[in-house]
Amino acid sequence: MKVTSIVLFFLLQQALAKEKLELALLPEGFERSQIVTLEAELNRAGFLLIETEFATKIAEKLELSDRFNLSLREASALGLALGTDGYLLARLGCIERFRSGKTYTESTLLAAAVLTRSGKAIDFYFFEAEGNNCSEATAAVLEKFLQQLPKLADSFRQSFHEQFVQEQVDPADRDAVRITEATDDKLPPQIVDSTKPTYTPIAEKLSYSARVELEVVLRADGSIGRIKVLRWACCGLVEAAQAAVKKLRFRPASVAGKPVNCLATIVYNFNYLRQAR
Repeated sequence: MKVTSIVLFFLLQQALAKEKLELALLPEGFERSQIVTLEAELNRAGFLLIETEFATKIAEKLELSDRFNLSLREASALGLALGTDGYLLARLGCIERFRSGKTYTESTLLAAAVLTRSGKAIDFYFFEAEGNNCSEATAAVLEKFLQQLPKLADSFRQSFHEQFVQEQVDPADRDAVRITEATDDKLPPQIVDSTKPTYTPIAEKLSYSARVELEVVLRADGSIGRIKVLRWACCGLVEAAQAAVKKLRFRPASVAGKPVNCLATIVYNFNYLRQAR
């Protein structure tokens, strides 16, 4: 045990002492020239980038249906396969729209920075721009994103180091049990009333569907305790799910007739087609 602790301490010190963090770029919908520009800016921001084409091939082998909607385990597994401290997801889109009798082009850019160790998506970014054609609109939206890269880099570095600090958890939440089925002396929590989460404007603009999974402590006093994101998504849907879960009304779980703090997994499905009806 002592040897293991020493090894872990040594590895931790190595991680914290890194001058440059290793990063993979996973772009979708970008032209090669745009990828080169993004790579150059990430290098300028102080990251060590692995080859993007190589990273993309590795990610494709994992056959993840949507990289912007991953569980912590999936996200961490992707980072481990890439062999980096984290990765940057970036999705570029372009579509023609019609307004006031005229056609114009709109470009959108969705991005997320993900930590390998924890699998957490630490930042989501959304940008949009208009132009007379796709080339003009994408150039404008890419410029907006590049202006935010220094902020993204600082946030990534801070979050990278923070993941090695033990999270402070309320004792009541830390000791919560999980009861999923009723037995002679145990009863699981029962939801009495729930609120439908808001489908966000960004998700609607992107025609985006996703599933958000939260691990929630349903406390013995009827209040909501710690909320941990197990599966994240873009477009503000995690925040929408968290807001909805805080409004849950429930009958607490019980053991031998006494209310107890209980862990529960709450899943919210955001379906664009259902919203569009």
